Amino acid sequence: MALYKEKGVNPFSGFFLILIQIPVIFALYWVFLRGGLPEINTEILYSFISIPDSVNMNFLGFIDVSAKSVMFALFAGITQFFQIKYSLPPMKERAGKSSFKEDLARSFHIQMRYVMPIIVFSVAYAISAAVAIYWTTSNLFAIGQEIYVRKKIKSKYNETQSVATPDNGVRT
Repeated sequence: MALYKEKGVNPFSGFFLILIQIPVIFALYWVFLRGGLPEINTEILYSFISIPDSVNMNFLGFIDVSAKSVMFALFAGITQFFQIKYSLPPMKERAGKSSFKEDLARSFHIQMRYVMPIIVFSVAYAISAAVAIYWTTSNLFAIGQEIYVRKKIKSKYNETQSVATPDNGVRT
């Protein structure tokens, strides 16, 4: 907590992002699982919009997003695993007798790494392929962001490590 105070970081700031995603997941659930898209009211369409004969609910022309999809649920679970793997620091090896705090942190780490992808897979399969596509896309962006941030931090760290040497004053 002292580190959080010193650096001005709120440890619960990531919780806000989850709160933003919950309405999106509920909306996808209600649209695709609870009856699909609503009836098209042609009276409220603009005059230059043609009335569609039917609404295609297929993603890329081959998977119905209103139905369950094992493939997309599996993608959601796998991407969740890698997103957690990249975002959490590696687990420390147990050194002798560990405290309750260390055991609790280790247990939480294991649950997040292995149980969360199973939960994501189960929920994504139970609801619809639309939720699985949303989760997969969200996880892929989070993985990309994590890789980008790590590269930036690594390059900044390498820049600070290349300092002037005392013998010739040349930077490496």
